[in-house]
Amino acid sequence: MRRLACLGVGLAALTAGCLSNRATTSPDATGASPGAFTLSRAGAPPVALSTAACVSGERQQFLGADFSDEAAGYTVRLVVDPLSGPAARVFSNEHPFDDSTVFRRPDCRVFHFALDSTGWRINHYEDYKISLELDCEGNGVSLVGKAAAEHCN
Repeated sequence: MRRLACLGVGLAALTAGCLSNRATTSPDATGASPGAFTLSRAGAPPVALSTAACVSGERQQFLGADFSDEAAGYTVRLVVDPLSGPAARVFSNEHPFDDSTVFRRPDCRVFHFALDSTGWRINHYEDYKISLELDCEGNGVSLVGKAAAEHCN
């Protein structure tokens, strides 16, 4: 009887973790957040973005992911378009369509990404292992940095 009770408690804990609706954070062994970017605009001081969470683009029906810094109020989005290829977009969380810049590979000295399925689905969303490294400039805006997450869903 005791074994069944332990098994039931273990399964309940596992199920509760799998059904979570929170964004996935994936700190490395040092406890650092998934990424850091510097956003620079002409005539404005640079903004340091410390992206603490990775959210799969499947939640908004695109292939890619969002790395957000809620404190700074910006998101760095990787989108992999099947026709035109990858793009990165940095936008204000408060005004996502008014304060937004898109970078494509020709705008960047460095544009490296990896987006691989982990084979898991959590709450009907694919779980990805993702990395993104950017050094881009265009329209008076530059975005430099990198982010990675072992689990992004």
